[in-house]
Amino acid sequence: MGKSYFRLVRGNPRVIGLPKLAADDVLQSDFIYWDSVEKAARPATALAGTPAANRVKAAQTLVGFSMSRLPAGIATRMGVATGGQWIADTTSAWAGEPLDPVALGDDGASVIPAPNETLAIGRLAAAKAAGQTTCVIELLSRITQHNAVTVEQEAEASASPSPEPEPSPSPSAPY
Repeated sequence: MGKSYFRLVRGNPRVIGLPKLAADDVLQSDFIYWDSVEKAARPATALAGTPAANRVKAAQTLVGFSMSRLPAGIATRMGVATGGQWIADTTSAWAGEPLDPVALGDDGASVIPAPNETLAIGRLAAAKAAGQTTCVIELLSRITQHNAVTVEQEAEASASPSPEPEPSPSPSAPY
């Protein structure tokens, strides 16, 4: 499958910039996960486990969709959409209703029906009929789901001025 385009259907994409690993070839519209070992955002196609293990990893660490093509050999920051409703590739063999959970497909570039909520990387935003090879999904980015409060608290803490330290008495100062 593997798409070479992306299409925002509706909503705010909430784009953030994250570091990209130089070894990765990132296509526009790749699913992006956070690699805590490499401290970089990486395409789901770079996951090296079995399809089942990759689904678990993607569900736990999904950041969003890549916004541009970045070839291997470049270590830079990449734009990643963490929200909104998007058209995603899928197989034609299934049908689904709005809010049904979707998981990462075996190829790392498409979605399939999620067998349970813990494997969801998104939800259908519109009905999908059998025979359709694309579907509209609402991303379930782990950035916006689990880290929003922490990010806000860190931003507030860094914006507040720290109190001035009191000067310590000099040993040579007369008393």
